[in-house]
Amino acid sequence: MDLSTGELAKMFNLNKQTLFYYDREGLLVPEHRDKQTGYRKYRFEQIYKLALICYLRKIGFSIDQIREYTQNRTLDMRICELKRQSQELRKAYEEILNIDDVIQRKIFFVEHKMRNMKQGEVSQRYYLKRAYLPLGMEESIYTKEEFYFYPTIAFYTYREDRDQYETTFGAYLETLDHIDPAVADQVRYIEEQKFLCVCWKGSYIGIGAKIKELRQEYGYLGLSSDTYNFNIVDQFLEKDMEEYITEIQIPITGIS
Repeated sequence: MDLSTGELAKMFNLNKQTLFYYDREGLLVPEHRDKQTGYRKYRFEQIYKLALICYLRKIGFSIDQIREYTQNRTLDMRICELKRQSQELRKAYEEILNIDDVIQRKIFFVEHKMRNMKQGEVSQRYYLKRAYLPLGMEESIYTKEEFYFYPTIAFYTYREDRDQYETTFGAYLETLDHIDPAVADQVRYIEEQKFLCVCWKGSYIGIGAKIKELRQEYGYLGLSSDTYNFNIVDQFLEKDMEEYITEIQIPITGIS
């Protein structure tokens, strides 16, 4: 019993173009082909080869991997290939879980901050010790994975001799409980203390002026020359820079 391309495709709920592709790649070559019309006919027994190809595609094999698998004649070789693919899938699964963890942390961080902050409201808050990974100057942060996986902190340090802020960046690790041993020696800390805090809405360009305003109004508290700006709503969530939301935190030293 012979099957046309359309009949075989219908049996597997495939597009005929898929069978043409498998033919071009040499994975499933029709038993008969009309030299003038190109009309293809498949032997019925070829459904088992196509079932194998569909199976391998479903478990993530590439075309090259399928070609290699079908050329491996022994049972041991095929089992070895399946074991290797299983390991690759488990690795991919772990990577997907890690990415989902990043997404969940981002959601929790933003929602938690938004629930507990009012735009423009100045408050004094006490924070426990917090961990971060230094990322360096802005021109170096975009090639670092941590920039994409953790909330960003912009560290503003006032330079009196230049009357301007020097800015460096860090990736906020949020918790001290699960620091990866591979980066433990790179981790730095914001020590626990009281901070003058305000929720700033707008582009980063205006933050410097807002910090200056806070220092003038609340200087009597004894404010550090350092400022920590936690990006809450940033370029990953909002395309309009005027809608960015940043929590400005200035350490209160009590020394004015």
